[in-house]
Order: sequence, then structure tokens, then C-alpha cells
Amino acid sequence: MFYYIRFFNSDISGILVRKAIIIVGLGYGDEGKGLVTDYFSIQNPGGMVVRFNGGHQAGHTVVKNNGIRHIFSNFGSGTFRNLPTFWSSYCTFAPTFFIGEYAKLIHLRPRLFIDIDCSITTHYDVLFNRALEFTRGEQKLGSCGVGYGATIDRNGEECYLSPCTNFGSSSNLM
Repeated sequence: MFYYIRFFNSDISGILVRKAIIIVGLGYGDEGKGLVTDYFSIQNPGGMVVRFNGGHQAGHTVVKNNGIRHIFSNFGSGTFRNLPTFWSSYCTFAPTFFIGEYAKLIHLRPRLFIDIDCSITTHYDVLFNRALEFTRGEQKLGSCGVGYGATIDRNGEECYLSPCTNFGSSSNLM
């Protein structure tokens, strides 16, 4: 998937062109995306990590030189390097899991920007996901049990829940 971002500056007319490094995993996880993102975050201190699809079920592991290790799920793997994260509309957002991870990273003062149209995972999605996996018995899919699949399914059935659902149109949030 290609994600195009334009950076506008109101002081000049036109678009500021910025270099983008795109890291895509093609092996269903465990390709080292967290480590690679951390490396490029060191090389690009003014950058931003964009999570363009998936969601809070991710587990991007980064280990710093001093041995501190964190598995990033809601924040980009550049958080150790003080880079902000942009969470696109193609990601699911789970407030409960976000709060838990934020508490672990609060000393870093992580910054997260969330697209107003991203799908929100509720505790009902998590419970439904876990119950469904339990009923499969020997045919389990191997769900990580955080409601990601249930959120995707629910939003595909015209029961869409996003930040706009609670606040009205995105223009009301400006």
C-alpha cells in the first residue's frame, strides 16, 4: 500500500517536499519492522512514524543499547527517539490498550496524532473476539485477543465507530 503525505506550510505557497522512508512487512509479522524503524528514526531526528494500517495488535519490539526493551503496539517504533506517531484512518484504535502503553512510556512524553476516521475498538470487541476464539476449540485461528478482527468485522457491517461518531464531523473538532 502506498500512503502519500503532503506537508503544508501557511507561510509559503505550495507544498514542502520531505523525504519518506517506507517500511512494509510482507511476512505477517516478525520481520524486524520495529528494529528497522528505530534505526531510521536515529538517522532522521525530525521525522514522524506513520502507522498506515493494522492496529493495536501489532508488536514492534525495540531494544535500546542500554538494554531497555519495549514492544510498541499503539506508538510508533521511533518513540524512543522522540519521534511522534501518526495513526491513519486505516488503523484501529483501542483506547484501553493505548492508555496502558502510554503509562509505560509516560517518562518519554510520547506524541500520537490520530486520524479522526480511524475505527475504535471497544471492550465489547475485545470480549467478542476472545469468546469467538474460545468457541473454535481445536480450530482456533491464533488470535491475540485484543479485538482487532472484531473491530474490522463490525465496521464492515455499517456499525462504524470512530472519533467522529462521538463529536460529529471533523470540522467540529477544529
